[in-house]
Amino acid sequence: VRREGWEADPSTPVSEVMEIGPTTVRPDAPLEALYERMERRGTTAVLVTTPEGDLLGAVLRSEAASVVSGPPLHRVWVDCEGCPGRWSVR
Repeated sequence: VRREGWEADPSTPVSEVMEIGPTTVRPDAPLEALYERMERRGTTAVLVTTPEGDLLGAVLRSEAASVVSGPPLHRVWVDCEGCPGRWSVR
């Protein structure tokens, strides 16, 4: 669902605002190449899935940039409102 979908009337069925086939990558995809692709396309996030399509998480371009261009970072658990939390890098 893109931004326009989130701004739709709350009674709008999800099927009317979702897009089929979001961009996904596998967990073993090289981060630097993925970041460069996201940068070229202006993508802010890409879903990480298994070959069967099971959702594992998401790669945020801003966090990928930190990992690719910065010093080695460590992973920390981040709680977020409305989600179960996620791993992040600091």
